[in-house]
Amino acid sequence: MKGQRLIIALFFCLFVAAATALFTVLPANTKTPAKQGEQSPSLPAVNTPPQTSPVLWRIKAPSTLNTPTRLPNGWLLTSQKGEAFLLTDEGSLRWQAAYSNCSWQASARIDNETVCAMTQKGELACFKTSTGELLWKRETNLFCVQPPVVSTLQSETVLILLSQEEGTLLCLRAKDGQTLWRSPATNRTDGPAICFGETVAYGNCDATVYLFSLTNGHLTGSIPLKDDEQVAGSLLRLPTGQLVVGTQAGTLVLLDPIQLTCLARVKLSDTETFATPALVDATRFMMSTPEGKLTYWQWGQAQFIPDGEIQLAPRFDETIVHEGVFWSIARHIIITFRLADRKALSRSSPGDNLQGLSPGPRGQCLLLADGELLCMKGF
Repeated sequence: MKGQRLIIALFFCLFVAAATALFTVLPANTKTPAKQGEQSPSLPAVNTPPQTSPVLWRIKAPSTLNTPTRLPNGWLLTSQKGEAFLLTDEGSLRWQAAYSNCSWQASARIDNETVCAMTQKGELACFKTSTGELLWKRETNLFCVQPPVVSTLQSETVLILLSQEEGTLLCLRAKDGQTLWRSPATNRTDGPAICFGETVAYGNCDATVYLFSLTNGHLTGSIPLKDDEQVAGSLLRLPTGQLVVGTQAGTLVLLDPIQLTCLARVKLSDTETFATPALVDATRFMMSTPEGKLTYWQWGQAQFIPDGEIQLAPRFDETIVHEGVFWSIARHIIITFRLADRKALSRSSPGDNLQGLSPGPRGQCLLLADGELLCMKGF
């Protein structure tokens, strides 16, 4: 009898020791479909660099990752292998999910609760940002390279897809993926569409800017440019209603979407200028050039008025403007520059093969470098 009690006591002690060790190693507060803080085979453990480094943290990342999408509760990453991850600002994993037969191309935030992702072949899916749970998935049969545009139609949130091959627009209701309208085709379109008022607009490879009705997708007008002024960048709508866009000819053009005319043009570069113009304030905008220059402009009824220029780098490889700050990749250097007061904020070199800039809160930024996902410190 004493021997049995001794054995039972021994087993009890071993059980307590094992349980203590288990809960010391495993994270608490799990979420579906992946444990909070759990590191998947695709995203190894977070590596925290020294304090002097411009990098907050880095994670070994698969080469198939797309440009990250900023969400209120972290960063969404999708891969061309059908994976999706949600990372915290500290780089830990909130959830991970795999979606069969989905080679993701791009993603976009719909609202605080939902996000959408699409494949290059036009398969569109919507899922919860909190868990990764799939809400709906639709086949659109469009070849798309740009993320969906999120807009509002008759008090409902809608998603607008743009086909690269023929310039067809497709409008779907965000809550269930129901198709609302499909626009007529135009021509190959590499740049994104924009929405303003009751209009959807884009420029394309036949050197024309097209305007469509947001209500029904009907073509409402077009603005022809010169033959060599193909458009592959995004349009900017000015506070006065005119549109601005760069062209393959290196020109910047000012357009009237009401009269459907080109009001003015100015030569910016000897090469294509496909960066997106950015509004600085109510009277000025900025346009970058491939040669590493920022050009400032005011505008009149039918003219561009120069307002200064700044050379930041020998060339820009990738640019984006977020909350009034210009971000650029210039070879192996990340440059940040505040547009309003024309002040340089930071310049750092976190690695080589930089791509996929995704600015976030407090001046932080996510990007891909040398097979790693990096989070840069704020400025």
